[in-house]
Amino acid sequence: MTDIQLLVLGPLEARCDGTPLPLLGAREQKVLAALALDAGRALTLSHLVDVVWDDDPPATARLQVQNVVSRLRQVWTKAGLPHAVVITEPRGYRLRADLLTVDAGTFSAHLDEAERAENRGDLPAAAASCRAALALWRGEALAGLDGRLLGTAAAVWNQRRHNTLERYLDLQTRLGRYAAVVPELTAAVAEHPYRERLAALLMRALYGSGRQAEALSAFDALRRRLADELGLDPGPEITHLRHQILNADPALRPPATSRNYLPYDVGDFTGRTEELEQLLTSTANRTVAVDGMGGVGKTAFAVHAAHRLAPRFPDGQFFVDLHGFTPGREPMTPAAALNTLLRAAGVPPEHLPEDADQRAGMWRAQLAGRSALVVLDNAADAAQVRPLLPGAPGCLVLITSRRRLHSLDGARHLSLDVLPDEEGLTLFTQVAGAGHEAAAEVVALCGNLPLAIRIAAARLRSRPQWTAGRLLTLLRAEHGRLAELSIDDRNVAASFALSYRDLEPGLQRLFRLLGLHPGTDVDVHAAAALAGAPVARTSALLDALLDAHLLAQRAPDRYTFHDLLRAYARSVAEPEDAALTRLYDHYLYSAAAAMDVLVPHEKFRRPVLEARRNFADAGRAAGWLTAERANLLAVAAHAPAHAVPLSAILWRFLDSGAHYADGQALHTHALNAATDASGRAGALRALGITAFRLGQYAQALETYEQALRLHQQLTDRLGEAAAHGGLAMTLTTIERHGQALDHCRQALAIYQDLGHRPGEGTQRSNLGALLCRLGRHAEALPHAEQAAAIARQIGDRSGESLSLGVIGVAHGGLGRHETALDHLQRALVMLRELGHLPDQAVTLIEIGIVHARAGRPAEALEHHRLALTIATDTGESRERAIALDEIAHLLAGQGDTVGARQHWREALELYGGLDLPSADHARAHLAGEALCPRCRLYNVDQTYIHGRRRSK
Repeated sequence: MTDIQLLVLGPLEARCDGTPLPLLGAREQKVLAALALDAGRALTLSHLVDVVWDDDPPATARLQVQNVVSRLRQVWTKAGLPHAVVITEPRGYRLRADLLTVDAGTFSAHLDEAERAENRGDLPAAAASCRAALALWRGEALAGLDGRLLGTAAAVWNQRRHNTLERYLDLQTRLGRYAAVVPELTAAVAEHPYRERLAALLMRALYGSGRQAEALSAFDALRRRLADELGLDPGPEITHLRHQILNADPALRPPATSRNYLPYDVGDFTGRTEELEQLLTSTANRTVAVDGMGGVGKTAFAVHAAHRLAPRFPDGQFFVDLHGFTPGREPMTPAAALNTLLRAAGVPPEHLPEDADQRAGMWRAQLAGRSALVVLDNAADAAQVRPLLPGAPGCLVLITSRRRLHSLDGARHLSLDVLPDEEGLTLFTQVAGAGHEAAAEVVALCGNLPLAIRIAAARLRSRPQWTAGRLLTLLRAEHGRLAELSIDDRNVAASFALSYRDLEPGLQRLFRLLGLHPGTDVDVHAAAALAGAPVARTSALLDALLDAHLLAQRAPDRYTFHDLLRAYARSVAEPEDAALTRLYDHYLYSAAAAMDVLVPHEKFRRPVLEARRNFADAGRAAGWLTAERANLLAVAAHAPAHAVPLSAILWRFLDSGAHYADGQALHTHALNAATDASGRAGALRALGITAFRLGQYAQALETYEQALRLHQQLTDRLGEAAAHGGLAMTLTTIERHGQALDHCRQALAIYQDLGHRPGEGTQRSNLGALLCRLGRHAEALPHAEQAAAIARQIGDRSGESLSLGVIGVAHGGLGRHETALDHLQRALVMLRELGHLPDQAVTLIEIGIVHARAGRPAEALEHHRLALTIATDTGESRERAIALDEIAHLLAGQGDTVGARQHWREALELYGGLDLPSADHARAHLAGEALCPRCRLYNVDQTYIHGRRRSK
């Protein structure tokens, strides 16, 4: 399930599966913050208006809040959010609490758990819950957001944070964790210099750490502050504590510590801040299993954490390497491991029992009633470590393994991933030294894997004559990356080979086959096709590879390789043409099935294929296409025979989703791979729509004309009609209306002659739009209405939405503003449901134009700006230019000459790049010429010319 987080305990943030979501402007952030603080509860529009504007809202405040929510939904949908998080209620909005977590709610849950733990006497668990609550904070609550209501809420949460910090420090001190808590107490006292309770806790911790003089100095410092600044004396409790410290009261004596058997903690240990924080602040789980792929740094992490934790476990710190994955070594038996541990605990060799079960019993007896830390490194499996677990509740066991030890009862599992970019670069710099310009790219080629980074950096450090650029060249070489990541006894490929060697034959085969996959990730159905195996069997194998950390999951139900593991898989893979054919067919047939669900009325445009995949509804079909888009393109690039049908299948999906660069790549592959005129014609038509969307109108015309000639040669009348339609659309845009009308009518005539209802509906809608462009709104209306009726009859929701938009434009041109808005708003709702981004921008512009004609400039401006946002995001230069032009007209009408001219300047730059006649509108205004005809047509306030009032 998608992990959606809203963070208010600090600057406002939103994340989806760890990836930040856009927050837009201050209004969006205020509305989102208010909803987050009351997640799951509906907030009225009036309340949200007060949140945004306090007591002075504008007249359009309610509409603006509605637009704020719409913008949030839209930008999050584009960012990949699969569900609508903000739900509309009868009187306002609420967040779907079942789809997200809010850090404020998590904070409260941790405090409730701390309360329950303390009530049952489990102080370590209470301290861990408090620490987990504090770890959620990233600064002052709602930092950067102003307003009366949000300010009050932030103050309440900040006070809760301070109270929790004091409670946590008190628990840590009561537990005797003196040395560990001194730095935090010192900082807390500096922040709250008059809080006697904090000062007393600091005194106890300092004394418990053997720093009696500093403890007394802390009391003296408090006494001076109180006397000098407040004229007060310290209270009786802290004064009594001072007396206890002066007299070395035995009640304050700290526990003794024992010897430390932990190995060397590397001085350049880097990163893992969040994982360390989780481990260091949680004592609820007495067994923690750390897993991760080979080379990810599990041992270094466990040893580093153990050194940090050592003061909390005064009765011993033990370490044993179980050799689960060590070159040339068999995994250590539990009996041998117990021998090592018991010897370290002080048991003489002659007293060690021969029987493994008796040794396990002796080990548990040795730790009974003690507080010890045990590190079991490099475990092969859960069976190897079970006999080594102490029974004492005061002990902590850290286990590292390449496998996820799911069957280890009661264990907490912590998986380590590769380092983030910044931490990977820091590690490289610490090992290799500073001053390497290409360091970031070297780290990227190492896949941010700590072992690979250390090897690359060590090679560079050991060769002073080398530069990072030289190393980069070696790592970029084909099949050279793994070979170069080796130094002395460290070798990335050898590390991976240990994990691969340990797999059963069926897993090894699937691992090799996945190395043949041309894309970056795979779902279970694609893996099953590749393996030629049932889905259930393949799912189990994928999960086993996941547990062995030879695969990773970046999204639910999708599996991927780490970059270096992919290179290793390819190095051991053997070409299997049959497997690849099964995989490529799977993608082709599934794509066809998905498009059949999404746009069933366009089946005639797609090749007829046998259905091998069923999608329950349009949402699942669209979700599959979105998830597999990169893989589908990779298939087209690697399998020319599949490129032509994939182009015919996917053109509509790529176009409606504004994936123009992907469309251009796919259709170009198809054109190059086509072996007959029909395939070339189809690819050319698809390239035509892509060129049109990218504003390459000359290229679009040339491409459509080539397609038209081929279809005519083939006597393919449906293809001919489609090419005529594409030419009409392009000619309309560049304002060659006579030619556009001719092509549009030819397309319509063909569709009517063939009795082809989908094509007729599309062309009637296009003809209506063209007539509206010519100002012939009354003539356009019946064509658009017939198009909408046809679309409804055949279930073409996309065609219906576009026809509704044309009907709205026609009514608007006839002065029927409310009727126009009704149709345009219905069109917009349908387009949003369908996810058709380009047409949303067009429709928003038309809505804005109608509002302007109706004398509602504020509403017009709001819709044009929203259109501008969408057009900018999708790369639609033409729609962006039009939106800028419309905004400029409205700003000029409001007297904002500077803003208007800036928008016209931006519009002119875009128009110029598109070489459209529309550029004349912006050029006229910038040149200070007379009011252009378009202004009068759109009924902008006639008393203004370029922002200057003229005499009436």
